[in-house]
Amino acid sequence: MVTGKNGEMLGEAGFSLIEILVAAAIAVLLITVIASQVNFRKTKGQVMYEDAQTLATAAKRFELATSCYPSNTEVLFNLRAGGYTANSCGESVQGMGVHPYINATSDISTNKNIVETAIGPDVTATIGESATNANLNSSDANMAYVEFKNVPVSVAVQAGKICGIKTGQTVGGNCVIGTDTGTGTTTFQYVFAFYNS
Repeated sequence: MVTGKNGEMLGEAGFSLIEILVAAAIAVLLITVIASQVNFRKTKGQVMYEDAQTLATAAKRFELATSCYPSNTEVLFNLRAGGYTANSCGESVQGMGVHPYINATSDISTNKNIVETAIGPDVTATIGESATNANLNSSDANMAYVEFKNVPVSVAVQAGKICGIKTGQTVGGNCVIGTDTGTGTTTFQYVFAFYNS
C-alpha cells in the first residue's frame, strides 16, 4: 500500500484484473458490432471483372500456343470436351501439346461456354472477336474480348466502374456495356487485345 502525506492509506496504482476484463469485453463487443456492419465480400461486379481478366489471360495464352483465340470458354480448361477445333481458326489443336489454361470447373452452357451462376442464373462468359468498337481508343481494326451475356444491368455498371467507365456512359477503359435488353439484363465486354488482320 502507498501512504499519502498525512499518513492516510491510498489504493494500489494500476488496474485490477476485473477492470481489464471488462474493458476487453467491451472492446470485443465493439469490434464485433463494427465488423458486422462492414461488407467484406466482393460485389458481383468485382467478381465478374476479375473473371474477365482471368479468362482474357487464359485466352491470350491459348492464342500464343495455337495462333488463334478460343471460340468457347470451355476449351480453356477442358480441351477434349471443348473440341480440338474450338478456336477462331477452326484448325485442330490436337497433338499440339496444349493444356488447360485455367484450373477451373464450371457449369457449361449448351454452346460450350462457362455459366457464371455467382453473377446471375443465366450469365454466360464467351470469347469473341469483332471489328473494334469506334469508341475505344485503338487504331487497330479488330478486337478480341471476353463477353458476359444476360448480365443484370446493375452488375454490368459495377464492373464498368472498376474498368473506368464513367457514370452514364457505356464505354471506358477497355470495357463496353451493351444496351438493356428490356429484361433488365445486358452484355459486358472486357477487351483484351487489338489487332489488324
